[in-house]
Amino acid sequence: MFALADGNNFFASCERVFRPDLESCPVLVLSNNDGCVIARSAEVKALGVQMGVPWFQVKDLCKKKGVAVFSSNFRLYGDMSGRMMNVLAQYARDLAPYSIDEAFLDIGDGDLATLESHMRDARAQVKKQTGLPVSIGIAPTKVLAKAANRWAKKSTATGGVFALYDGNREQVLHDMMAGDLWGIGSQLAHSLHDMGIQTALDLANADPTQMRRRFNVYMQRMVLELRGEPCFGLEEGLAKYPTIQATRSFGKPVTDLHELEEAVATYTSRAAVKLRERNLLAQTILVYIKTNKHRPELPQHVASQTVALPHATSDTTLMVTHARQALRQVYQKGFAYKKAGVWLGELMEAGELQHNLFSPDDTSESQKLMAVMDKLNHRYGQGTLQAAMCGLQPKWTMRSANRSPDYTTAWGDVVTAWAR
Repeated sequence: MFALADGNNFFASCERVFRPDLESCPVLVLSNNDGCVIARSAEVKALGVQMGVPWFQVKDLCKKKGVAVFSSNFRLYGDMSGRMMNVLAQYARDLAPYSIDEAFLDIGDGDLATLESHMRDARAQVKKQTGLPVSIGIAPTKVLAKAANRWAKKSTATGGVFALYDGNREQVLHDMMAGDLWGIGSQLAHSLHDMGIQTALDLANADPTQMRRRFNVYMQRMVLELRGEPCFGLEEGLAKYPTIQATRSFGKPVTDLHELEEAVATYTSRAAVKLRERNLLAQTILVYIKTNKHRPELPQHVASQTVALPHATSDTTLMVTHARQALRQVYQKGFAYKKAGVWLGELMEAGELQHNLFSPDDTSESQKLMAVMDKLNHRYGQGTLQAAMCGLQPKWTMRSANRSPDYTTAWGDVVTAWAR
């Protein structure tokens, strides 16, 4: 059996953990640069605020309704995600994170009532140890586990945990639109609708062979999974090595090359930390810059450049140097850039690296240096030790007018409780 655990309104819930006064208040989280809505508590959803809506369009409504507004704090959310995953892993034979707020669990075989009770214990422990509410769906396949999770969130009668099995499968799928299934986007849902397939049950009853001919093998396996026949393994459908990138919009338009170099160096440094956390090495690095497409009256420029690194590495200093070279190949004067990003490519496990006679053997020393830098930054806060190219007081940083403290990753932001 599989389980899918999903944090409820995850970003908003992370903010509430450290602000218990907001437990029943509407909470909203904004994207990078405070641009648009990316997370809403149930109370905000009830106000009709849609996901992705530009902040300026709902600002007056939120102020009138007393909505607590936060700028996104991905350092906090990432750390809370790790804590949630650590608890969930104790209740599974194996765990595969699917996104920052959800993971598939292999919970083995056994009596359904026992497995459901086991997942209720897991849910309770996540709440107790992290303060985060989660919903858990249980089913014999991953596609059905996703559907079960949706039902666990939708129905308060489930208590946050719902098991989907042969006895209730048809009813659950009958009440679910095909477009709400995992992996089916709006365009595919439209194509299915043209075929007379509207509900998830309609798709489950379709001919698997015909669906493969009409679409692809993935759709055939989707039909079989809906029937309760496992076709996707725990980590199947996930990339072997998750994409590592760091992208941000600027707080103000940037025209100066030096400021762009600071931004790219900073993003490269952050991506390199993620690389080392996963014990991976990168062989290429892509840098891209773009102007503001929402300002058509201004000159537009979008460009990217990929460079090969001298050898597979996770060394921040080496990657920053080559990212700077890539940036200089695409930068053009006269444009006001709004965003930049860094993508690390051709990833491999550190243990897979094969040296040759002519390659520079700097990995041992660089690993020691990077380990010291990571340790200091983890202990004293991000940016304590960094490449000089990142700058000391950058002017390009994104707007975060309502950013919460880094409660779990910076000593200076640890919550203080006063006793009377």
